Amino acid sequence: MPGNSSNLTAPNYTYDFVVATTQASINSTMLTYPSGFRSATVTKCWIVDEDGGTTIPMEYEKLKQQIGGADPLLSLLVPQSRLAVSSKSFLVDNTSAVIEMTYGAGPRPKLKWTNMSQPSTRWVFQSEVDLRLTSVGPKAKQFYDIVSINRNTFATYLRDQLRPKIPANCLIPHARITLKNAGLTKEYSVSISPSGVDAFAIPPTGTTVLSLHYEIMVSDYAGLNNNEGEIHLKPSFNIKVSFQDDNIVIMKHLWVWLHVRSLLTTVKGNIVDEILKDTYKLGVDEYGNVFVSEQSTVVIQ
Repeated sequence: MPGNSSNLTAPNYTYDFVVATTQASINSTMLTYPSGFRSATVTKCWIVDEDGGTTIPMEYEKLKQQIGGADPLLSLLVPQSRLAVSSKSFLVDNTSAVIEMTYGAGPRPKLKWTNMSQPSTRWVFQSEVDLRLTSVGPKAKQFYDIVSINRNTFATYLRDQLRPKIPANCLIPHARITLKNAGLTKEYSVSISPSGVDAFAIPPTGTTVLSLHYEIMVSDYAGLNNNEGEIHLKPSFNIKVSFQDDNIVIMKHLWVWLHVRSLLTTVKGNIVDEILKDTYKLGVDEYGNVFVSEQSTVVIQ
């Protein structure tokens, strides 16, 4: 199935994200693993019996005990078996002659040579993956992996990222009319200040995963029965975050409406009206990390 058919927000699931992978992806990863693998040094020891007819494997520590605790790989000589080692250590990688036998003083028994080498069968590196085998859609076959993220988990993450920026857009209005000179003149004043509002909503369904609507209006009047004038100030802010394919789209709309009347003259309208559209294109790197590959901002009005 395609990646957008997942439904991790269903109540019977408790996963924040699920990774779907292919056999080709696993094979590629396992081929990369041995290239950086650093194995421990492998030490193998053999001795021969007194007549030199039989090669006997022996544990390295046991061999050191029999020769009084000496390290044969450092002394390069094992008197009991007249064994000299040509190298201090080796990696077992299709290596045939890893030990060279020579003789010291004394009688030389007739020897039978034994060639010790890595088995002809390949070493097998295995990884255990909890796979649920299923078919994938044609679009999904173009990729090695699909990462499905729980929409509510991702929406909560985005909400936390947006929260510090919201108070500057959710504005508290102040409006006042002051009569001066015994009511012969009027002074109109307005101001706005940031609020602490961040009442986000996470809709349970639909492409919109995060939304916020903020609106507040203040008014003031002057004169008997308000006949001298009035003023109204209303700032509003909307934000909607939606997931569209592999894009995060954030629509922001800020506007401030002002209504002013003096006697019979009225002026009203938006003194601020701005719509911005931010688009963030998501990508996934070769290690499975989600990142923003492209970002654009469009001024709608």
